[in-house]
Amino acid sequence: MVGNEGLLGVTALMGRNESPMQAIVIQAGHAYRVSMVSLQTVLARSGGRRSGTLQKIILRYAQTLFVQMSQNTACYRRHSIEQQLASWLLFSLDRAGTNTLSITQESISYCLGVRRESVTEAAKKLQESGVIQYRRGQIELTNRAAMEIKACECYKVIKRESNILSTDLQAA
Repeated sequence: MVGNEGLLGVTALMGRNESPMQAIVIQAGHAYRVSMVSLQTVLARSGGRRSGTLQKIILRYAQTLFVQMSQNTACYRRHSIEQQLASWLLFSLDRAGTNTLSITQESISYCLGVRRESVTEAAKKLQESGVIQYRRGQIELTNRAAMEIKACECYKVIKRESNILSTDLQAA
C-alpha cells in the first residue's frame, strides 16, 4: 500500500526497466509520473547532493516497504479476517487523510486476497461493534481508538515504521 510517502517502481534502483508489479488505485488523489529512464538517469549522477539525497530517500522507503510486505505476509497467515480488515482500513484511512473511504467490498476482498463474503461478515461485525458505518461503497470510521484495538499488532508495527520514514523524509 502506497500513499504520499512512497512510490511505485522501487525496482528502478535495481536496474529494472519495467516494474513487475500491478498498481490499483483505491482512493482519488494526485500523483506524479516519472519514467524509469529519467529516474535511473538522475540516480546515476555521481557526486550530486540532490541525486544522493533522492537515492537515500528511495532506499529508506524501500526499507519501509519491505517491513510492510513481510508484516502483511505474516498477518494474512496468522490473524482473523476481521483483524486484517481493521488494519487494512486504518492503513487506507491514514493514507487518505480522512475518516471515509469510497470502496466496494469486492475491491477490499481483492486487496486482502479473501472472498467478498468474508469481507461482508467482518465489516458487519465492525459495524455492529460501532467502529465503522458501512453503506454501499462507503465506509466511515466512527471510533478510531476502538478500531485500533480490533486491528492486529501488524498495524502498529507498520505504522511505527511509516512514522520513522516520515521523520526521515522531513529531515531530508
